[in-house]
Amino acid sequence: MKYLTFNKSSKDAFDLNEKIEATKIDLSNPLLLQYNWVIWEQVSDNKIKQSNNYKDYTRPLAKFNSVQKFWQLWNRLPQPSDLLTQRSMTRFSDDGIFRIVDALMIFRDNIQPMWEDPANAGGGHFEYKILPKDFPYSQIDEFWNNLVLAIIGCSLKHYDLITGIRLVDKLSTTRYGYIRIEIWYTTITDENVRNHLRKDLEEHMCNRIDGSHVYPPRVKSLSHVHKIRITLEFIYNPYYLFLWVFIFFFF
Repeated sequence: MKYLTFNKSSKDAFDLNEKIEATKIDLSNPLLLQYNWVIWEQVSDNKIKQSNNYKDYTRPLAKFNSVQKFWQLWNRLPQPSDLLTQRSMTRFSDDGIFRIVDALMIFRDNIQPMWEDPANAGGGHFEYKILPKDFPYSQIDEFWNNLVLAIIGCSLKHYDLITGIRLVDKLSTTRYGYIRIEIWYTTITDENVRNHLRKDLEEHMCNRIDGSHVYPPRVKSLSHVHKIRITLEFIYNPYYLFLWVFIFFFF
């Protein structure tokens, strides 16, 4: 069985060369996308993560606004199956320190991958937790690639509601390691629209390259509004303020 994977070591990869050569599209000029997009990374570093500022351990890597530029970047990024074969996303940072990257993110330009960003604050995200034992590794690649291509290509009916997508590596940080895919969306007041968006995402996600379909992983729908409210309550609640002061002076 063949899959839409770009893992160069995979034997299950569908050969796209024939399809590409058969296309009649003129690729000599940039094929512009509906939006400009930014690829971000989130590093795993205990010293950095002692900071309460999420910006300290996320940074933009590259921007793209055309089909050609996307593929130039995409072919250099790891696939989920790379992580599942005991590899990690790593790089040397600007300060010369070797760091592990625990999340790759693609968000629309001028939208940061943070709950507090105005475009995300009133929305939420769909979260797919994928255990390695549940799917062939190349199938997990296909889930990820299908979602990314559908989102940046604006193939969804409510594409304008999507702000970004995240691939999170949780394979070594928990007892039962997993990969998590998150699709973030902006404010949606109509529950029917939110449900339709989820179903549309899963339709694209699970549409196999041979035309068949596979069942999607389990999904959770999480609200950013609730998360931000809890965070603010924790910061400004007098009880917690008293608790912090007590700990600071007596421990």
